[in-house]
Amino acid sequence: MVGVNESDVLGRYQWSYRLLLLFAPDPDHESYVTQKTLLESEAAAFEERDLLIFDLFQVAGRVGPQALSPQAISNLRKRYVDPDDDFVLLLIGKDGTVKLRRNEACSPAELYTLIDAMPMRQREIEQG
Repeated sequence: MVGVNESDVLGRYQWSYRLLLLFAPDPDHESYVTQKTLLESEAAAFEERDLLIFDLFQVAGRVGPQALSPQAISNLRKRYVDPDDDFVLLLIGKDGTVKLRRNEACSPAELYTLIDAMPMRQREIEQG
């Protein structure tokens, strides 16, 4: 995944993971720091819900510990971020569609309520 630069960097995760994309100018941006603080003790809940976090800044980005290429980051920004946006949080379902878009931090409880109401997640819960 290091250096991934294809136009659809998210496609490799479709049907396997839900994606939380966090766009900010840099890692010190106030809304980004707030969001990361809210999520810092949520690893088990994220794993249970097959949720991956993408940290996407102007010139750097990563999914988990793996770096993304500048081209991949640029492609994601062009696709999902308006030029006037500072901070954007996107939740993308396993089907590849945007389920939530916010320009401010979001509580884990709100994310889980939304995810747990999704039909695919309901089936996952029923199947154990």
